[in-house]
Amino acid sequence: MRPGARHSIWLFWDEDDRFLHLNVNFEQPLGRTRVGWDYADDKLDLVVDADGSWRLKDEDELEEAHRLGLLDASEVRMEAKRVLAAPPWPTGWEAWRPDPAWPIPELPAGWDVV
Repeated sequence: MRPGARHSIWLFWDEDDRFLHLNVNFEQPLGRTRVGWDYADDKLDLVVDADGSWRLKDEDELEEAHRLGLLDASEVRMEAKRVLAAPPWPTGWEAWRPDPAWPIPELPAGWDVV
């Protein structure tokens, strides 16, 4: 996630740690809150497989949200066109794995108090 960006990139691996695909999640720009970060999903996703092929996902959800007045579908589609014109992949994170010796992180007490 990059501050001010209208999308974030999520990477996915299978149970054998093989890279499967990345997902470009179209969303409102990331916003800071007292307890973390907030964003609003713009419904549309761009799935990019390990071989570089891609497809749009959840176009029906995008159109329904537009119909309900929750977002402007044309703005979301313009962001998708911008991403496809200058693909932010490969990300360089596809082969990264956490050190198995790292402890599992724990949230501090009171993290969920608003």
